[in-house]
Amino acid sequence: GKYDQASSFYESALKIRERFLTANHSGIVSILRVLGYTYIQKRDFEHAEEVFRRLETLSFGQPHYVKEWCDAVRFLAQMYVMTRHYEDGEHYIYRALDQFEQAEIDNEDCRSALIKSLVRCHLGQKKFVDAAREMPTIASMTFSKALKKLENTQSVATIKELMGGLK
Repeated sequence: GKYDQASSFYESALKIRERFLTANHSGIVSILRVLGYTYIQKRDFEHAEEVFRRLETLSFGQPHYVKEWCDAVRFLAQMYVMTRHYEDGEHYIYRALDQFEQAEIDNEDCRSALIKSLVRCHLGQKKFVDAAREMPTIASMTFSKALKKLENTQSVATIKELMGGLK
């Protein structure tokens, strides 16, 4: 909860890493992500946006960094939802979803969180039709995740074994 102190430490760590690492090194990307999150917690949205813009620049064309940026954008979008700046949140969410698709990243948890935040933005702007359009996607993702969990439970494995033995 000591975000002022944490952001100061992260800023120092970032300066040190920038002296010794290349601009798009994973050590810089990881610090930027947590620094942006720290700024959000401090409600320092201006600096948070700067950090996320920089992360976006680093992630462009680098599939292994797109997930980092999408996670960061998810935090930024949640910040906008919390502060009722729904249009700004919507803007960043669409950008993250576009990057996700371009990089062909298969991370349903992050994508699901982005779409849920998008629905909140639509609802906050009273765009009920747009929100309703996203609901089947959320339902499908939720159902798919639940089905995967169910498939991996011991009882389902036992039932499959028994059913296989009855052939």
